[in-house]
Amino acid sequence: MRVNRLFRIVLLIVVSTHTWAKELTVMFGVSRPPFISQDPPSGISYELFKLISSELQWEFQAQFAPNKRMEYELANMKVDVIVEVQKGNGSVFYSEPFIAYRNFAVSRSRDKIKFNDYVDLKDRSVCAWQNAIVNLGKTFEKQVSNFSAYREFPHQEVQVRSWLSKQCEVIIIDDTLLKWWINELAPLFQQRNRGVDKDVVFAPLPNNILWWYVAFRSEELRDMFNSELQITRSNNEYEKIREQVLLQQ
Repeated sequence: MRVNRLFRIVLLIVVSTHTWAKELTVMFGVSRPPFISQDPPSGISYELFKLISSELQWEFQAQFAPNKRMEYELANMKVDVIVEVQKGNGSVFYSEPFIAYRNFAVSRSRDKIKFNDYVDLKDRSVCAWQNAIVNLGKTFEKQVSNFSAYREFPHQEVQVRSWLSKQCEVIIIDDTLLKWWINELAPLFQQRNRGVDKDVVFAPLPNNILWWYVAFRSEELRDMFNSELQITRSNNEYEKIREQVLLQQ
């Protein structure tokens, strides 16, 4: 704990010698509670970034956009920082692993889908998040043509609605995110007499832990962020943020 405090003091000294001319413009994703919510800005990833920024004495303006728009902004560097992105742009600076999504192929038991690998989804309708075909790698991409239907959604609320409406048999999604949206949407679907299936099967994807990163225009800012991120994790502050956000549901 003493070492962590010393690291933080050194970081603050470094920050004090570099006065930033403006507040940072930081872009987050959309429709991903409990990780990120837009109105008001909140969620696990947002609060974690906000905590680290506070410790570093950074001020920032939050913007929100779908995944593809975020990648465009990243490629053209129209913002200072982008939160929750995959590595792949050699002209920017990526943080250490920031947040992990635990992704599953979720189906209804009545459909009798036994999932061990993507080949098991042959002739099944599948819905996923926007850019999943890129994020999940070549093995997944090769199997998509074998699905009876495949669709990606920029807004994961709409993705979950689609699955609850039985427009797709399998939803590929983080389990915490799915449970959040089912809880939010359950009253609406019950009122329509469609019901919300509780008898569901969660099958982990191959390498189901998918880490997301924070991308920076500045290598110096990235290094400061990484140091504070390590301190935050060592103090279990991430776990505290996660518990507080989930309790607010």
